[in-house]
Amino acid sequence: MSELNLNLEGQEVLVKDTKFFIPEWNMRKQMANSKFVLPLVIEPMSNAIAVSGDDDESLYGAALVRGIGNAIAESDLDTVIPKLLDGVTYITDKGVPAMASIDKLEGEGFNFFDLMKVCLEVLKVNVGPLFNGDFQEMMGGL
Repeated sequence: MSELNLNLEGQEVLVKDTKFFIPEWNMRKQMANSKFVLPLVIEPMSNAIAVSGDDDESLYGAALVRGIGNAIAESDLDTVIPKLLDGVTYITDKGVPAMASIDKLEGEGFNFFDLMKVCLEVLKVNVGPLFNGDFQEMMGGL
């Protein structure tokens, strides 16, 4: 598919004044990516829940940031980041839709922290719903 014919579908997010379109993963993509993605969020989320009380958002947030930071530091980012960027499109600084990749984003002036923000947006769209609703309650019943 030519980049000029890309469909800009998915959840629109803004990173560094650039519009990104984050696709929602189907069930097969969720399963295929789980071995890369879940280690980034499961332990940090469970640790954050464990150390904070119901009314202590700042402690929860600090534990979550620390946990995700540790998980990222221990991950093979050369493998994980391309998996997260797969299917993500953005509008270049010339106004043209393009598929996101590490090299293309670096060429557009993005740095490592900008790239991580894009990846966190992908996680929010595709893994965030796992922690909404009754997931914690369901797992507590095991």
